[in-house]
Amino acid sequence: MSSCGTGACACRSGPGSAEGDLVVVRSATGHTIRALAEVAESVGAEANVIADGRILLLRGVAATSLVLQLDAALTTPERAEARAMLLPSDGVDPDTMLESALGARSLGELAAQLRYAHLAGLVEDEAAFRSRFQPIVDLHDRSVIGHEALLRAHTPDGDEVPAGDLFGAAAAGGWTNVLDRIGRETALRDASGWLDDQRLFINFVPTSVYRPEVCLATTTRAAKRFGIPLEQVVFEVVETHRTSDVGHLSTVVEHYRQRGARIALDDVGSGYSSLNLVATLRPDVVKIDMALIQALPDPSSAAVVRAIIDLSHGIGAEVVAEGIETEQQAEVVTRLGADLGQGWHFGRPVYREGAPSEHATAPVAGASMPGTAATGAHAPGAPASVLA
Repeated sequence: MSSCGTGACACRSGPGSAEGDLVVVRSATGHTIRALAEVAESVGAEANVIADGRILLLRGVAATSLVLQLDAALTTPERAEARAMLLPSDGVDPDTMLESALGARSLGELAAQLRYAHLAGLVEDEAAFRSRFQPIVDLHDRSVIGHEALLRAHTPDGDEVPAGDLFGAAAAGGWTNVLDRIGRETALRDASGWLDDQRLFINFVPTSVYRPEVCLATTTRAAKRFGIPLEQVVFEVVETHRTSDVGHLSTVVEHYRQRGARIALDDVGSGYSSLNLVATLRPDVVKIDMALIQALPDPSSAAVVRAIIDLSHGIGAEVVAEGIETEQQAEVVTRLGADLGQGWHFGRPVYREGAPSEHATAPVAGASMPGTAATGAHAPGAPASVLA
């Protein structure tokens, strides 16, 4: 088996940081440079334009605050096109400025990284993470058949980090793969001791898995350590994290299946591509997008839901109706043929007690903490946590 033992894998490396007091912005659009210069000067920054009007150098005010104000002043296309970085104000070589700016991230990405910088240190303490669990029920007898794990984190002060901030910080800082690995291992850890024979649904990010036999090894080890057979685990491909490389996604899915796990496709119905994936991946479980469920009993939504259910049953997949909030919605999706239901009507995500106490802070055996050399194969792969 391949190993990451020779160095720190991407899923074990903490995020980098953006530091410096000189803000450098590059844009091929002259009006963008002019607009940013005006914003900067309005808050007291010194603005200098170089490289034939393509690069803006800003100094004299707090860099983080300035970047956030620049980000707020631009339209979405402008934020994506403009490149930005922070550099120390001394020792900058103007002759290499353009070359450096070409490799900078978008202004929007830099702003997001700075906005969430206070959360970057969370990945250095895996004990800061816990999973909430939301029940999934059989729609016919309302018995609980499983739970979806939803990753959460707490600051050193004990405050829970909103899910949107947590995953936004990871995406902005380039450590989604680290968070993904932590999420999968945390879900298995926190489900041990009480799951019994029920299913455990864990989300994953396919783009975080570079090579399945390496990147998913700690998932297998964690499942064994915490006594949860992979046959009880359902790995969900979340719509917002799908990859355009369907071949790679199929390889990851097959890796899980060969080890006994099942595969779910989440948010089906939210876009045409999700229907294509149902046919291509042939998932074991199809989860219908909650927007369709919550629109019921609207006839148009009901027609789409019925079509997805028929398609899913045609390939032998179970169907979960997500986002059920009322008894009427539950009754309608049951009549339409859905098998399972999930949503606040059946239970909100909660922390569960019952796992052995030593599991609360112990890392998976044979795994190093982020930022250190790993002693064995690593594992990224999922936002093992939905933003619910």
